[in-house]
Amino acid sequence: MATYGARPGELRDLLNQASAGADDRVRTALTQCIDRYVDLRQRALDDLVDLVTKASAGNLGTEAKWDARVNAARTDYNRLFGDSVKDLLLPPPLQLFWATALQAEESFFEPLVGMMTPKLLDDILKHQDGLSKLIGELRDGWKFVLTADTALETDQLQAVRQIDAMVQELVKDLDSWQKKLIDDAAKAAEAAKRKVEDLKARAKAQLGPAGKWLETAIEALKQVILEQIKPDGMPGDMDTQIQSAQQQLDLASSALVERVRLHRSLVQTYRALVSTERGGVLTMFNKTRTDVDRYLKENNVTQAHEWLEEARDEFPDWISDLPTARLRDDATAFQNEIVRRLEDDWKVTGDLDKTFRQEFVGVFASPLSNETIETLAERQLFAKQLEAITGRDADEKLLEHLNRLQDFRERFNASLVPLDDIPAAMPEELRDLVSLRNEEFRGFVRQRIEHHMSALLHVIPDLHRMLQPSTLEEELGRRDLEEMLR
Repeated sequence: MATYGARPGELRDLLNQASAGADDRVRTALTQCIDRYVDLRQRALDDLVDLVTKASAGNLGTEAKWDARVNAARTDYNRLFGDSVKDLLLPPPLQLFWATALQAEESFFEPLVGMMTPKLLDDILKHQDGLSKLIGELRDGWKFVLTADTALETDQLQAVRQIDAMVQELVKDLDSWQKKLIDDAAKAAEAAKRKVEDLKARAKAQLGPAGKWLETAIEALKQVILEQIKPDGMPGDMDTQIQSAQQQLDLASSALVERVRLHRSLVQTYRALVSTERGGVLTMFNKTRTDVDRYLKENNVTQAHEWLEEARDEFPDWISDLPTARLRDDATAFQNEIVRRLEDDWKVTGDLDKTFRQEFVGVFASPLSNETIETLAERQLFAKQLEAITGRDADEKLLEHLNRLQDFRERFNASLVPLDDIPAAMPEELRDLVSLRNEEFRGFVRQRIEHHMSALLHVIPDLHRMLQPSTLEEELGRRDLEEMLR
């Protein structure tokens, strides 16, 4: 700490001048008074500097302590000066010295009472503490936000990736189903041809040469026709291929219905997670942003710097009003000690503000940086995943499958055409029966195929709408999260 020796030296010089020819007892008493006062004065000023040095957010009330210490010093030196001469008769020169010296010390200490510097220092320290706590809270808050947000986004991404996996399997299945149905139609046509040849052969074998056996042969052949061409099926390969096609149609429709259910469930899961992120994590994040914006507006570092300037500005007027150069020298030294400590505290505040701005202005203060928005909304990550899904063209492939179902229907109907050759191979007496049985059988086949195709014809358009890029973007996009952050 500084030694305030300018004024003590001046007092001793003035005493020597005023005490020339005075009684030794008087001179000694006043000399001792000055010596004790020098110590009292030094301790008082050191204590004031110490109050400023030790002031902190946990040790406030500097103004009251400061005023109490100044007033204690004033009481002490007034008592000291009074006691030193109470039993002495001072000659006029020493009376003048004594009164002037005491008045000068009052002009030094009295203005320190009520000085705003100690209060301004506490204001700086409270601001500093508030900023330090805010930084700690923001660090904890940002860590929590990132952790919670990452957990939610991991679950969201898992749901989107499951949709992608479902789409990939769907694309594979569509290709497999199409091939299988076309194959079934082709095999049904071959089976129909074989059935026709078989019936022709049986007719030829049954009829043989014309003669008395013809009526019996026709009756036997009629029984064969009734057994082989039934309204609810045709024994042999023909039935096998029809059943295979029906099973394939059932398999496809069941699988697509399950895909619709799964897709809706995954989208619902995804939207629920997004809603949780928006209503929980991002709501808390935006509240923190509001607090930060309010801090920057109402209690920012500019205000703290103004307090520092106000504290500095108090000293020059005090110094300039002091009556002697030596008093002004000591006051300047005292000012430098106080201001240096104020500036040290201010530096901590400035460094904290710099840290705050470097770490959080782009994170919490408006407007947010693009990096922060991307960190919280993860638009690019989800856009890339969404692009992968839409790039598989599942919606277009579903339309292709719908068209190929129509093609399958035509192919399967065409597979029954060979049956039209049967009546011509039959005796005239049986042609109407064959035609009727053919028509009944065709009706049965068409009804069964249409029945099994109907579920597919309904579910494919639903799934197609779900997997259109515009629908996927609306359901899986991040626009609402971004808008909440901007």
